[in-house]
Amino acid sequence: MSGDPATSCRSWTARGIRHIYVDGGITIQRFLQAGLIQRLIITRVPVLIGAGIPLFGALPHDITLTHVATRHYASGLVQSEYVILEVIDGERSDTAAASVCARGARAGRVGREDARRPADDD
Repeated sequence: MSGDPATSCRSWTARGIRHIYVDGGITIQRFLQAGLIQRLIITRVPVLIGAGIPLFGALPHDITLTHVATRHYASGLVQSEYVILEVIDGERSDTAAASVCARGARAGRVGREDARRPADDD
């Protein structure tokens, strides 16, 4: 994605796009810092990685989340969905919803296609 998140959101809104899915560590960080993410879907894959780039990077303060749902899959993949109650600049998300893209922006990681099937609950 080129350009800053707010400019991109204004462009998408002008074309009638109301909901977007943001993926990729740096891109997610930029949208979080701009206060344009309303929901997070965090996917955990059952692999321990010794090093890497943090998904959310450094944040100037904590971001308050409310848990919506958690799903698990036969592959061991687990997805948790959260609503952001407070955006990065400290505004409440209901206030920030008036800003471009705030209502529809989601961030997350997606696993392999075969890992997306929910596991049978015992």
